[in-house]
Amino acid sequence: MAQPPVGPVTDLNVVAAQKIADYFASQEFKGQARREYTEQIKTLIENAETKARRWQVVLTLLVIGIIFVLVFSELLNVREKRLSIDEEYVKVLTTAEELRKTIADIKADTDRVKAEVDAKDKSIGATIDSLEKKTRDLETLVNRITIRIDKKSNQPQ
Repeated sequence: MAQPPVGPVTDLNVVAAQKIADYFASQEFKGQARREYTEQIKTLIENAETKARRWQVVLTLLVIGIIFVLVFSELLNVREKRLSIDEEYVKVLTTAEELRKTIADIKADTDRVKAEVDAKDKSIGATIDSLEKKTRDLETLVNRITIRIDKKSNQPQ
């Protein structure tokens, strides 16, 4: 016949809840969570900036290429160019307008990404605050349960 354990009985759920509450309340967890979210935000911003730089290079090369083609063809075909200069001018204006629109779109995308990053940062902050509140609530609950257990174990039977 097995003997009941001698001494106080430890409820593993209470111990586990306390360990979890201690971990979530620790500065290490808070610091780690902030570092991780900060890294993610920095990565998003860096990726957006890289994308904007790439588009800027592509557009610059495109403009330089268009200018080079126009100049080269102007040197080779002066007479033909004089006849079609109005057409080319319209094309350049159209291309320039499209480039301005593309640049505006890129700027809008960059602003949107920045706004999304700011919104995510706020969301992350709210999540961290919520987690901290839940952690405090869990600590309070664990403390109440511990007090009840202490009271019950100290009462004469």
